[in-house]
Amino acid sequence: MVPFVGRQTELGVLHACLADARAGRPRVVLIEGAPGIGKTALLDRLAEDAAAADDVVVLRASGDLHEDLLAYGVLGQLARSAGPATPGLPDLPDRSGPAVADPADPADSAPLADPITVGAQWLHRLDAMAGSVVVIIIDDAMWADRPSLLALVFALRRLVADRVLAVFATRERAAGDLPESLTRLITGHLGAVLRLSGLDERELRDLATALGVSGVGSTVARRLREGTDGNPLHARALLEEFPVTVWPVNRQDESLLPAPRPFRHLVRSRYQHSAPDTRRFVDALAVLGLHAAVADVMAIAGLSDPVGPIDEATASDLLRVRSADGPWSVEFTHPLVRAAVYDAIGPAARYTLHTAAARVSADEAAALRHRVAAAT
Repeated sequence: MVPFVGRQTELGVLHACLADARAGRPRVVLIEGAPGIGKTALLDRLAEDAAAADDVVVLRASGDLHEDLLAYGVLGQLARSAGPATPGLPDLPDRSGPAVADPADPADSAPLADPITVGAQWLHRLDAMAGSVVVIIIDDAMWADRPSLLALVFALRRLVADRVLAVFATRERAAGDLPESLTRLITGHLGAVLRLSGLDERELRDLATALGVSGVGSTVARRLREGTDGNPLHARALLEEFPVTVWPVNRQDESLLPAPRPFRHLVRSRYQHSAPDTRRFVDALAVLGLHAAVADVMAIAGLSDPVGPIDEATASDLLRVRSADGPWSVEFTHPLVRAAVYDAIGPAARYTLHTAAARVSADEAAALRHRVAAAT
């Protein structure tokens, strides 16, 4: 079982929206957050709390990257999630077919109903379920098939006094992949947006306790917060793989923690497929810290042109660029990306880069730290 900690404010908002729906004020909520930040865990708790009430029917589905062309696949999941005994649900065929029919396949010769027709069917069926509060939950909505989303929007836009709560979850910066009509609905008078951030130090200590991990005091919790950005998935993986007693002691850079195995593999795959100059640029930044000025990175990497390496590293989601407030600077997309890269740098390259950083650093304390890190 994955322990559920924190999120009391967000859970309170969802419960308030559920209360609105029960009172005949339909609501639509979007939950945004980074991968692993706890969107699904929050949806699980909402579904569990809602299903505990006798007057609530929970319909649940999730998008999938490899099923986004399966027309009405998400609506089919919703219809089946409540079981056959739920009255009023649309009778959707199991064969949802691709969104574009294949003329070579006779099974695809019959045209699929358009989203307006299917949406009208769902509106009619929601009316037939007026005796219950209907909670519709769609996880990974950015990968949901578009016909399902458009049909749902058609139905949701026409709710007036219906007892319906619809909750969509998507990754941060992926809300732009949702249909514009759904975005307007979410930002309108029926909608609300919850943006999940990382857990705080107290919540991370609660997570460690729930996992049976001892030795997580305030100092360790602070390091865990800085090293994972409070991401519960990453924090849990780190706590389970590395005992607190083997964490590297680095009081000048507490964000440098060991990266969990799945994270290391993901980062190293992207890193190893990069060009040599890109890897050297990323290595240099890892030695300097979580972020640094491009000029400083170039100085210790020994490169003359930063544009190519920056372009490839940002496309691989290893780095991002800050360019709005003066000279360019770069930063890792997550502290654990830096940890995985730093761990992958061999001793010789690490020695060379730290020595170069000590030589070019204008700050005496930083130069000394690099000399210590380079010492054999």
